[in-house]
Amino acid sequence: MNWCGAQIVRWRIQGLKEQRELCGISSREFANAAGWGRNYQLWLEARGLSVSPEVKEWITEVFVDRFGKEVGSIFPRQKIRWEINGKELKVAREKCGYSVASFIKFIGWSYNRQRRLESGVVKTITDESKLRIENVLNKTKTYVVDYSRDKTHIGSDIAHWRNYCGLTQKEFAEQAGWDEEFQRRLETGAIFLYKTKARLITVFQTLGCTWDNLTNYIVPKNWKNRKEKGKIIASRRQACGFTITQFAEELGWDKIRLQDIESGCGKKATQEERECINNLLEEYENVKV
Repeated sequence: MNWCGAQIVRWRIQGLKEQRELCGISSREFANAAGWGRNYQLWLEARGLSVSPEVKEWITEVFVDRFGKEVGSIFPRQKIRWEINGKELKVAREKCGYSVASFIKFIGWSYNRQRRLESGVVKTITDESKLRIENVLNKTKTYVVDYSRDKTHIGSDIAHWRNYCGLTQKEFAEQAGWDEEFQRRLETGAIFLYKTKARLITVFQTLGCTWDNLTNYIVPKNWKNRKEKGKIIASRRQACGFTITQFAEELGWDKIRLQDIESGCGKKATQEERECINNLLEEYENVKV
């Protein structure tokens, strides 16, 4: 395994400030005793970083030997990471016959994450990630990401397919009908996808991609029922000769809201919204949903 290097042991540090104040020690006093700057001391206390075993032992020694105080439980857990050689990982992947697309499909993480690993931007990985890579390279196990809980991975995949289609964020946003800032937030995982899935499906179909090609997105349990109801509304609308734009204008709604209801995505239709739809459709036909 040339792609995997040495094991790195780190300790999570938490509650250092509280323990220091409990012992009546100022941040400047502790920093001077530890032999580092006050800014680094404040950084340790504010960020809750992971530190090496040597730093852990030194902090313990400062509490016990310099001040005669108990260190407390400021190191709640140990973290094990592994050094990774991105170039060797790429060689191993290609040797096993995987493209980047097929590899991320079997390993269960995003295109961007794989690129960051292989380019050397990410230099360490967790035990779990190491095991995943080994299993996929050895073809003993594959993984599936639950995208209903992972917005960041969904956003990364959207960015990947947008790039694959040769579009900038601005160009994609124009086709989708929203602004560039919204697209940026969508790709970083800052926006919950249920509200935008209907629009994304339309855009990707225009680009020649299907939603299934994009991801194995897991929808809410009640989504299928809402989807069937939405199909009924759409079929009734079409039977009455309305396009979705014309029907939305008749209702006095935003076109996007109507698309969300017909696709079963986004916010569930309220009783008032359903009544508005029925009342308008009943002017043209006598069947009720």
